[in-house]
Amino acid sequence: MIFFEPKALYHGAPEEVPDEREGFPLGRARVRREGGALTLVAYDAMVHVAMETADHLRAEDGVEAAVVDVLTISPLDREILAGSARKRRRVVVIHEAPKSFGSGPEIATSIMEGAFLSLQAPIARVTGHDVPFVGFSREQANLPDVARTLAAARETLAF
Repeated sequence: MIFFEPKALYHGAPEEVPDEREGFPLGRARVRREGGALTLVAYDAMVHVAMETADHLRAEDGVEAAVVDVLTISPLDREILAGSARKRRRVVVIHEAPKSFGSGPEIATSIMEGAFLSLQAPIARVTGHDVPFVGFSREQANLPDVARTLAAARETLAF
């Protein structure tokens, strides 16, 4: 078996690790940040990108963005995703997998099924590129970053 993981996680955004056991129910997403203008949806390492993007939107554009941490891909919390989309009417999905055939399209489809008539802009996706595994030396060029996510969020807000 071969397991690939982003090396950037080893030196990425550090977090406090609680002493006691921490758990969460499967199939339940978590709203990490409230906001009214749009929803940034992410999971795993991309939650940090979403949170930093929300910080930039607030500081540079005066825009409050909600951040939804999917937590589990399967089962997927379709209620929170659709509810956030209905409330804010604009969505950006961020994930590090390639754009095609990954969890991002499933997340976007779930939002469309639950909130299509509420959306005021197409759902934007900020993803890894549709290329084979890039390896460590080119990993950062392939992963979504704050600059790409900010551009997608601003385009979605301007739609």
